[in-house]
Amino acid sequence: MWRVLVQEHEGIGVMLVALGTVVVALFFGALLGAVVRNALGAPVGWPRILVVAVAVFLGGSPLATQVAQASGLTNEDGTVAVPAAVAVVFVVLTFAWAFALGVAALVVSEALWPTGTVRNPVQLVRDAFRGRRRIRRYAEIMRILSAYGLTRYVRGRRGRRSAYGGPANPTRDVHSAQALVGALNKAGVTFIKLGQMLSTRRDLLPLPYVTALSSLQSNASPEPEGTVERILEAELGGPPSQHFADLAPEPFAAASVAQVHHAVLADGTPVVVKVQRPRARDSVRVDSDILLRLARSVEERTGWGRQLGLSGLAAGFAESLRQELDYRVEATNHRMVAASLATDDYGVVVPRIVDHLSTSQVIVMTRLDGRALHDANSGLDSLDAEARSALAQTLFRVVLDGVLVHGVFHADLHPGNILLLRDGRIGLLDFGSVGVLDAETRQLLATLLYAVGIDDNVAATDALLMVVGSPTDTDVTTLRREVGQIITTLRFRGDAGTDVFAELFDVIRRHGLALPPQVAAALRTIASAEESLVALDPSFSLIRSAQRSAADITARMLAPERIADLARARGSVAAASLSRLPSRLERTTGALADGTLSVRVRPVADPDDRSWIRGRLNDVVVSLVAVGAILAAVLLIVADTGPFITPRIRLNTLLGFSLALCGFVLGLRSVLKVFTQTDRHARR
Repeated sequence: MWRVLVQEHEGIGVMLVALGTVVVALFFGALLGAVVRNALGAPVGWPRILVVAVAVFLGGSPLATQVAQASGLTNEDGTVAVPAAVAVVFVVLTFAWAFALGVAALVVSEALWPTGTVRNPVQLVRDAFRGRRRIRRYAEIMRILSAYGLTRYVRGRRGRRSAYGGPANPTRDVHSAQALVGALNKAGVTFIKLGQMLSTRRDLLPLPYVTALSSLQSNASPEPEGTVERILEAELGGPPSQHFADLAPEPFAAASVAQVHHAVLADGTPVVVKVQRPRARDSVRVDSDILLRLARSVEERTGWGRQLGLSGLAAGFAESLRQELDYRVEATNHRMVAASLATDDYGVVVPRIVDHLSTSQVIVMTRLDGRALHDANSGLDSLDAEARSALAQTLFRVVLDGVLVHGVFHADLHPGNILLLRDGRIGLLDFGSVGVLDAETRQLLATLLYAVGIDDNVAATDALLMVVGSPTDTDVTTLRREVGQIITTLRFRGDAGTDVFAELFDVIRRHGLALPPQVAAALRTIASAEESLVALDPSFSLIRSAQRSAADITARMLAPERIADLARARGSVAAASLSRLPSRLERTTGALADGTLSVRVRPVADPDDRSWIRGRLNDVVVSLVAVGAILAAVLLIVADTGPFITPRIRLNTLLGFSLALCGFVLGLRSVLKVFTQTDRHARR
């Protein structure tokens, strides 16, 4: 009857056995994970733990069978030949050893491939596709460089001097600069933006390169019909018609990263909608990674790459580009500039951000009614000389106050980002690039401009060195003379403009000074504003106006009220320190008088140091216990003494294997500690 039931329900029995095996294996894995993560202190991932647990669990049963037969626990027919208690002890010990071997497998795998370095299969497949794309893109860029004859500059064979540190051959410099522009245009958006950034860094590159790179433009065809609507629906959580009464299907401006559309809100407010292209981030991410790798390679191979600090320059550019692709950063920049302009009646207008319709890939702002200064129909021609001069003075005040007073300034003020509004005021656009300067740097820049104005090359050079930070081998005397020559010629040049900044950048570059990016952005902002200022007022003198304004700003910085405020703030700090001095002096002099003055040295006063020492002592003790346990186990196993508990195994042998198990586990803990600490120090 029983056999019939078993045969009829054999499928159910198999399923129950399989289910029981899975449940026990999961329990075994949880136990293994608890031991490894808690007892051994290893941050092993759960997928790895489950794989090892299943392998150990499935291998444990055959191992137990082999041990049982070899030790005489069972007869040839499989029946138990010893008391049940002895059999249970042997089975437990066998599975404990299997468990310990599983722990050892996890320890070794963790030491060789720490958790987090081995990615899951889905991530591996995804990264494989990305890696393949990156390799193809890298090969494409190298082909472009080769086609334009630029590979010699990145392989360290030629062009070291002409690329940096003064032109060895001006004709070759011009040719190389033109080739560089062609290659960057061909390479795409990321490299075009890199060239545009470098075109503003006269402190890094010679004039032929700066001039050539200034011609780079990032234009592109509009996205296919329907793409913008899909992006807006995904970003804003509904169809565009839910948020806009009207949305122009064609953009009025299209670059390689974004395009801009006219629109009207439901309440009738005219706005502009800037939408990021769907593949822009992925393209920039891949190209930025290639750019960083290429920069590190060039810096290692070439002298000019090391002088430029190319890897750091590339890293800064990649970070700024990443922020530029996050329109929430642009919105924050926008609000900062707007807040700085609200501190005074400048008469300058900036759009208002529509917060509830702006995301990381979409930014919506109110539309200003005017035309850019570079537009032939901007309306400038209809203004008289006095009105144009007033507008130029207003714009210049905004620029200089932003840099020297507020410390927050629009860092991309070319004529395309400056509007002449229909009501006669100035409007500012595009806050993707905004600079921020601390108070000390602002004061030093104002001092630099003021010293130039009063023909003091010593003060100008000292202020410059405090701004840029000078290497220990800087020839300060020669630097002062060269700065003095620029200042002297400036006094007698009626047409002096941004050439003065160019000459100053040349001096900075020749002396190997490191101009901080934000300071470079500030000087670039002042210099780049000249084109717009002259467009407003052809007679405007940037340098003369900067000298006069710097004198006024410096006077404000040195005003008695400001000095008094600074004195109070710093005096308050000094007073807090001085208030503690009498009691400390009294205790010290009293101890001297009593002869009880002592000096206590605590070489491990830091809590982290004490914790580290305690940890190392604990590791030493555990290691010694592990070694002692294994030695004692070996002695017990080879002693061949004690009563037999099975036909072939003595009690001392059983105790020896049990003690060896303890020593094995403790030894694993010590080994893992060594590997994890080594890996931690390597990451530091």
